[in-house]
Amino acid sequence: MSETASSVLCFGQYLVGEHTRARSLHFLKAIDKTIETLSIMKSRMLNDAREATLFLDEINTIESDFIIESVDETSENLEKYLDNNKKLLRTLKRKRRCADEDSNLLDHDGVIEAYDEVIEACIHVTNTIEDLRWALLEHNADAEQHVVKEENLISSPAEIDAALGKLMND
Repeated sequence: MSETASSVLCFGQYLVGEHTRARSLHFLKAIDKTIETLSIMKSRMLNDAREATLFLDEINTIESDFIIESVDETSENLEKYLDNNKKLLRTLKRKRRCADEDSNLLDHDGVIEAYDEVIEACIHVTNTIEDLRWALLEHNADAEQHVVKEENLISSPAEIDAALGKLMND
Protein backbone atom coordinates (compact mmCIF):
# COMPACT_ATOMS: atom_id res chain seq x y z
CA MET A 1 0.00 0.00 0.00
CA SER A 2 1.33 3.41 -0.90
CA GLU A 3 2.14 5.98 1.74
CA THR A 4 -0.72 8.20 0.54
CA ALA A 5 -3.23 5.36 0.67
CA SER A 6 -2.02 4.44 4.15
CA SER A 7 -2.35 8.04 5.32
CA VAL A 8 -5.85 8.39 3.89
CA LEU A 9 -6.85 5.10 5.52
CA CYS A 10 -5.55 6.27 8.88
CA PHE A 11 -7.33 9.60 8.49
CA GLY A 12 -10.60 7.82 7.66
CA GLN A 13 -10.27 5.59 10.72
CA TYR A 14 -9.63 8.63 12.84
CA LEU A 15 -12.75 10.34 11.51
CA VAL A 16 -14.94 7.31 12.12
CA GLY A 17 -13.43 6.36 15.46
CA GLU A 18 -12.84 9.69 17.11
CA HIS A 19 -14.50 12.57 15.41
CA THR A 20 -17.73 11.71 13.63
CA ARG A 21 -19.00 8.43 14.95
CA ALA A 22 -21.80 7.05 12.88
CA ARG A 23 -24.84 7.44 15.10
CA SER A 24 -28.38 6.44 14.33
CA LEU A 25 -31.06 8.98 13.59
CA HIS A 26 -33.02 7.57 16.52
CA PHE A 27 -30.11 8.32 18.88
CA LEU A 28 -29.71 11.86 17.54
CA LYS A 29 -33.45 12.47 17.99
CA ALA A 30 -33.18 11.18 21.56
CA ILE A 31 -30.40 13.71 22.20
CA ASP A 32 -32.57 16.52 20.82
CA LYS A 33 -35.59 15.39 22.85
CA THR A 34 -33.51 15.21 26.04
CA ILE A 35 -32.16 18.72 25.53
CA GLU A 36 -35.63 20.04 24.69
CA THR A 37 -37.17 18.44 27.79
CA LEU A 38 -34.40 19.77 30.04
CA SER A 39 -34.84 23.22 28.52
CA ILE A 40 -38.59 23.17 29.25
CA MET A 41 -37.90 22.04 32.83
CA LYS A 42 -35.36 24.84 33.26
CA SER A 43 -37.82 27.45 31.95
CA ARG A 44 -40.55 26.27 34.30
CA MET A 45 -38.20 26.34 37.27
CA LEU A 46 -36.97 29.83 36.44
CA ASN A 47 -40.60 30.99 36.07
CA ASP A 48 -41.44 29.48 39.47
CA ALA A 49 -38.44 31.27 40.98
CA ARG A 50 -39.54 34.59 39.43
CA GLU A 51 -43.06 34.15 40.82
CA ALA A 52 -41.70 33.29 44.25
CA THR A 53 -39.52 36.40 44.14
CA LEU A 54 -42.57 38.53 43.35
CA PHE A 55 -44.36 37.05 46.38
CA LEU A 56 -41.28 37.68 48.51
CA ASP A 57 -41.30 41.32 47.43
CA GLU A 58 -45.01 41.55 48.21
CA ILE A 59 -44.55 40.04 51.68
CA ASN A 60 -41.96 42.71 52.43
CA THR A 61 -44.56 45.43 51.70
CA ILE A 62 -47.24 44.00 54.02
CA GLU A 63 -47.71 45.87 57.26
CA SER A 64 -45.79 44.25 60.07
CA ASP A 65 -48.86 43.70 62.28
CA PHE A 66 -50.97 42.09 59.52
CA ILE A 67 -51.39 38.30 59.83
CA ILE A 68 -51.27 36.47 56.50
CA GLU A 69 -54.02 33.85 56.38
CA SER A 70 -53.40 30.20 55.46
CA VAL A 71 -49.67 30.42 56.14
CA ASP A 72 -49.54 26.95 57.67
CA GLU A 73 -51.25 25.33 54.68
CA THR A 74 -49.16 27.35 52.23
CA SER A 75 -45.99 26.44 54.11
CA GLU A 76 -46.92 22.74 53.95
CA ASN A 77 -47.52 23.00 50.19
CA LEU A 78 -44.22 24.78 49.67
CA GLU A 79 -42.49 22.14 51.77
CA LYS A 80 -43.97 19.39 49.57
CA TYR A 81 -42.73 21.26 46.51
CA LEU A 82 -39.28 21.49 48.09
CA ASP A 83 -39.23 17.78 48.91
CA ASN A 84 -40.16 16.96 45.31
CA ASN A 85 -37.50 19.34 44.00
CA LYS A 86 -34.83 17.78 46.19
CA LYS A 87 -35.73 14.34 44.81
CA LEU A 88 -35.70 15.75 41.30
CA LEU A 89 -32.29 17.31 41.90
CA ARG A 90 -30.86 13.96 42.97
CA THR A 91 -32.33 12.34 39.84
CA LEU A 92 -30.97 15.07 37.57
CA LYS A 93 -27.50 14.75 39.08
CA ARG A 94 -27.58 10.97 38.65
CA LYS A 95 -28.71 11.28 35.02
CA ARG A 96 -26.04 13.90 34.37
CA ARG A 97 -23.39 11.48 35.65
CA CYS A 98 -24.76 8.77 33.35
CA ALA A 99 -24.69 11.14 30.39
CA ASP A 100 -21.14 12.15 31.26
CA GLU A 101 -20.09 8.50 31.30
CA ASP A 102 -21.92 7.62 28.06
CA SER A 103 -19.27 7.11 25.38
CA ASN A 104 -21.87 7.61 22.65
CA LEU A 105 -22.38 11.25 23.60
CA LEU A 106 -19.94 13.78 22.22
CA ASP A 107 -18.85 16.98 23.90
CA HIS A 108 -20.62 19.15 21.33
CA ASP A 109 -23.96 17.33 21.70
CA GLY A 110 -24.96 19.70 24.50
CA VAL A 111 -26.53 17.13 26.81
CA ILE A 112 -24.13 17.72 29.71
CA GLU A 113 -24.57 21.48 29.42
CA ALA A 114 -28.36 21.08 29.38
CA TYR A 115 -28.19 19.00 32.55
CA ASP A 116 -25.89 21.57 34.19
CA GLU A 117 -28.33 24.36 33.37
CA VAL A 118 -31.41 22.56 34.67
CA ILE A 119 -29.54 21.50 37.83
CA GLU A 120 -28.57 25.12 38.42
CA ALA A 121 -32.19 26.21 37.87
CA CYS A 122 -33.42 23.50 40.24
CA ILE A 123 -31.06 24.69 42.97
CA HIS A 124 -32.10 28.31 42.36
CA VAL A 125 -35.84 27.64 42.55
CA THR A 126 -35.38 25.43 45.62
CA ASN A 127 -33.52 28.20 47.43
CA THR A 128 -36.05 30.84 46.36
CA ILE A 129 -39.06 28.76 47.44
CA GLU A 130 -37.36 28.05 50.77
CA ASP A 131 -36.81 31.81 51.22
CA LEU A 132 -40.49 32.39 50.46
CA ARG A 133 -41.61 29.76 52.94
CA TRP A 134 -39.47 31.25 55.70
CA ALA A 135 -40.55 34.81 54.86
CA LEU A 136 -44.20 33.81 55.28
CA LEU A 137 -43.58 32.06 58.58
CA GLU A 138 -41.38 34.84 59.95
CA HIS A 139 -43.82 37.56 58.91
CA ASN A 140 -46.66 35.95 60.83
CA ALA A 141 -44.45 35.15 63.81
CA ASP A 142 -43.38 38.79 63.96
CA ALA A 143 -46.97 40.02 63.47
CA GLU A 144 -48.44 37.98 66.33
CA GLN A 145 -48.90 39.75 69.60
CA HIS A 146 -46.44 38.45 72.15
CA VAL A 147 -47.36 38.95 75.76
CA VAL A 148 -44.71 38.22 78.32
CA LYS A 149 -46.19 36.89 81.54
CA GLU A 150 -44.23 36.84 84.77
CA GLU A 151 -44.97 33.11 85.28
CA ASN A 152 -43.36 32.31 81.91
CA LEU A 153 -40.04 33.93 82.75
CA ILE A 154 -37.18 31.63 83.69
CA SER A 155 -34.71 33.09 86.11
CA SER A 156 -32.72 30.25 87.67
CA PRO A 157 -30.79 27.17 86.52
CA ALA A 158 -33.35 24.93 88.23
CA GLU A 159 -36.17 26.54 86.26
CA ILE A 160 -34.20 26.06 83.02
CA ASP A 161 -33.71 22.37 83.82
CA ALA A 162 -37.40 21.97 84.66
CA ALA A 163 -38.49 23.71 81.42
CA LEU A 164 -36.13 21.59 79.30
CA GLY A 165 -37.28 18.43 81.09
CA LYS A 166 -40.89 19.33 80.39
CA LEU A 167 -40.09 19.90 76.70
CA MET A 168 -38.36 16.55 76.42
CA ASN A 169 -41.28 14.73 78.07
CA ASP A 170 -43.94 16.34 75.85
